[in-house]
Amino acid sequence: MDGIQFVVIMMLIPALAGALPAWNVQPANFTSAVQGENITLKWEYNVDGTFSHAQFSDLKDGGKEKTVAAKSSESGNVVVASDYQERFFVSISDSQTTIKILRAQKADFGKYKLEVINRNLATINSVVKVSVHYPPANTVLTVFPDRSEVLGGSVLYEKCSTDANPSPHIFLLYFNGNFIRNSSSGEFNVTVDSDGVYTCAPINTVGSGDNASFSVTIFGKPIIASEPKNVTALVGEATSLRCLAHGSPPLAITWARHGVGNGSDLLFQSAKFSDSGWYRCVAKNAHGVSFSSLAYLDVTDSASTFINGRMTITNKNFDKSLENPASARYQTIKKQFVEAVEVVFKSDGAFHSTDVTRFDRNGRKGTLNIYFVLTFKEAVRTDRKIALLKIAASDGKLGVLDVDPASVMAIRETEEPVLECNLGCRPSHSIESLACSCENKIFGAVIGVLVFIIIGLLIYIFFLRKRSEIESKERSCEMVKVETQPRPPSYEITLTGVKQVEIQAECTVAEESVGETPEIEADAEPIDT
Repeated sequence: MDGIQFVVIMMLIPALAGALPAWNVQPANFTSAVQGENITLKWEYNVDGTFSHAQFSDLKDGGKEKTVAAKSSESGNVVVASDYQERFFVSISDSQTTIKILRAQKADFGKYKLEVINRNLATINSVVKVSVHYPPANTVLTVFPDRSEVLGGSVLYEKCSTDANPSPHIFLLYFNGNFIRNSSSGEFNVTVDSDGVYTCAPINTVGSGDNASFSVTIFGKPIIASEPKNVTALVGEATSLRCLAHGSPPLAITWARHGVGNGSDLLFQSAKFSDSGWYRCVAKNAHGVSFSSLAYLDVTDSASTFINGRMTITNKNFDKSLENPASARYQTIKKQFVEAVEVVFKSDGAFHSTDVTRFDRNGRKGTLNIYFVLTFKEAVRTDRKIALLKIAASDGKLGVLDVDPASVMAIRETEEPVLECNLGCRPSHSIESLACSCENKIFGAVIGVLVFIIIGLLIYIFFLRKRSEIESKERSCEMVKVETQPRPPSYEITLTGVKQVEIQAECTVAEESVGETPEIEADAEPIDT
C-alpha cells in the first residue's frame, strides 16, 4: 500500500465531531501565467482544530480526478504523486494549502481542485482554472489549390493556423521575405505573378513563434508586374522608363519602339526631342508573349521639378502685415492658398508640395498678388501644370479665395527657388527641401573676393591716371607763367598778348579742377600798332 492509497482510506474513517470547515482565502477562479513562469495557488481555511485531511487533484482529463498531492492528520506528511514531483511544490497544514507550479508549461493548462475534510467528514471544495499563455507553435500554412506550380496570374487562397494561447491577434504574410499584407483571421487571397515563397507569421500577446511557408512556381506566359509610367524629361538630361515582368525562365524583356532597349530599364543618357513618343515593354518566354500598357516619354525644354508662379487674389487687400511672414494674416492667407492648391493636385502623383514666397501690391484696390512655388517629385511640363491651376480657377474661385483666372501664370523671377542661400550657393533640385546645397560655397566666395579686388584695382588705376593728368597740367601752367613774365616793350606785340591770355585761362581751369583758385593778373590789352 503506497502513501496515496493510505490517505484515501483515511478519508473514509469517521472522525471526532467538530465545526464545519470554511474558506478564508481562495485563489482567483481563473489564474494565468506566461509559459516558463511560476504559478502560485494559495488557500486559507478554518476547521476549528478538527482538520482531518486535504487532497489536491488534477481535473484536466475530462473532469476525472487525478490525485496530485494529499495529507492526512494521521500521517502528518504531504505525499506528492510521482508524475508531479518534478515541478509541483505542495505545502499543506491545518489552516492553509499552497501549491506552486514551477516553470509553467502548456500541459499545465486546465482545472484543479482542493478538497478539505474535518474529523466530522464535513467537506469544502475549491476549483480553480489555470491558464498558461504561450506564443504560436506548430504553425501550418494551407494553400488552395494545393500545388506548387500555378498559372501566372492565378489567385491562391491561403489559411494560416497555429497553436497559441491566447489566440493570435494578427497574422503577417510575407513574399520572398518582404511584407505584403496582414489579416486578423489568418486568411489571405493572393495573386501569383512570380516565383517565390509565401510565409505566414502569427503573433499573439506573448509574441511571435513558429512560422509556416509555402513555395510556388508559375508557368505560362509572362506577367507584367509593374507597368511603365509616363515620364517628362528635360532635353539633354538622363531619364529612363521601367517595366517589371515575371515568368518562368528564360524570360526576355524588350521595348517596342524602334526596337530599342533590352531589360526592365530603358535608359536615355541624354534625352533628345526625337526620343519623345509612346513606348511599351514586351516580355517573352517559352509559353508566350505579354505586352505592357503604353507609356509616353515627353522630352521638353521647359520641364522642371519646380514652378514659380503668380496670381491675383481679388477678395483680399494688401497691407503692411503681408510684408511680415510671421504675421497672423500672412499665415492665414498662405494656409488658405496651400490647402486650395493641394486639392487641385490631389490626384497628381508627381505633385509634392506648394509654398507662398511673398505677397505684393496690385494696381486694383482690394486685390493683391500672391507669388508661389510648386514642387514636384519629377520633372514636369510647366505649361501643363499652370493650365491645371487656370482650369481650377476658371470660375473665379480657388478654395475660399477669389482669384482672377487670367492672372494665373508661371514667372521666371528666379532661376530656382532659393531659401537661405549663402554666397556662392547653388540651389538644390531636391524636392525634400528648397534649401541650398552649397557644395560650391568656397568656390563662390573666392570668385566674389577676386571680383572685389579687380574692381578696387580698376578704381585705383583710374585715380592714378587722373592724378597724373592733373600734375601734368600743373607743370604746363608753371612753364606758361614763367614764359609770360613781363618783357621789354619792344617784344610785346598784340598777337602774343592774346596768346598769353588764352594760355593763362587754360591754366586757371586746370588749377580750379584740383580745388585751387590762384590769382590771375589782369588780361593784357592788345597794343595798338
